Amino acid sequence: MTHAPVREPHHVGLRGQLVCRSSAEAEVVRRQLPQHRALTRAEPGCLAFEVRATDDPLVWQVDERFVDATACAAHQARVAASAWGRATAGIERRYVVEGLEDGEQERVRLSLLQAYDEQLRTEAEMANALTVRRLGPLWLATYAGGEGFVSYRDLAGMGQAGVGGLVAQALALFEPDESIATIEWKTRGHDVAPGLPEALIAHGFQPEETESIMLGEATALAVEVPLPEGVVVRQIHDETDIRAMSALQDWVFRDEVSGERADALVRRHAVDDQLELWVAEVGGEMVSAGRLEFVPGTQFAGLWGGCTREEWRGKGIYRALTAARARSALAQGRTLLHSDSTEFSRPILERSGLIRASTTTPYLWRRS
Repeated sequence: MTHAPVREPHHVGLRGQLVCRSSAEAEVVRRQLPQHRALTRAEPGCLAFEVRATDDPLVWQVDERFVDATACAAHQARVAASAWGRATAGIERRYVVEGLEDGEQERVRLSLLQAYDEQLRTEAEMANALTVRRLGPLWLATYAGGEGFVSYRDLAGMGQAGVGGLVAQALALFEPDESIATIEWKTRGHDVAPGLPEALIAHGFQPEETESIMLGEATALAVEVPLPEGVVVRQIHDETDIRAMSALQDWVFRDEVSGERADALVRRHAVDDQLELWVAEVGGEMVSAGRLEFVPGTQFAGLWGGCTREEWRGKGIYRALTAARARSALAQGRTLLHSDSTEFSRPILERSGLIRASTTTPYLWRRS
């Protein structure tokens, strides 16, 4: 009796295409590929690695296989820091990962979550703050517009009384400043923080909507997405466009338009070279928008402020906008993406390859 060959279930494969936009990008691939191929095949966890030219001179077929998810992750980490990774960061990848089982998916999730905690839950999270100070394990920041912000890396081992004391002390530092109208305390679902929700509520904070922390490789999102006829995706720089983008986000999120928020976005864009603004338009009218924020000193870029007019949802526009931002992140050497996503945007990012690694619930205090 003949049996069909059985693939080892723990092997992880990556298959797809490397798609260049120009002959110059194709030349970069041809020049860098021999060394990249040799180094990858020399990795202890690599079972197979092929990058083959196709009939299209701008497209290569990619087939990779590794012994397990750990070996695949190690490969991706090496590539990100390699000459190949730097030279081809802006070239589109249309990849699909195959063979991850539940246990391996969990290891990937935990690996991404560790990178998130170690790289982002530091002073990097306070980017663009007017002031930043420490209170024990807490980071306390103030922002333009009268906004306070509290975050932390770890509260484990403090106990319920210690956590409650931190909440009281943090509020006591913010409250005397009459310019602070709101304070956001950012919590995460995977933290050990005994009694924190109860202490926050007891001190006047109220929970906002819980969102998903989405993490993953930028290459998973940097794909070509078909757009409805007449839709254009572009990065914006002009003040008029920035104000129109701000108004769209206000309309989608708050049903009101704030000149103060528009002013703040214009000012920030003028001085912050880590911020990109992207929109999708139909006939010159903005129908979708989102920010891309590079996090200095990390592998991460953040996807923020994504919104689409209700009548234009479900047409692939937001996914195309996200793909454009992912390609821009790769061009700047950022290999990982993160986003706090609503239940509307989460399925789009999951279909693109990001993982729901945890949750985040902001608790908001408002000055009465």
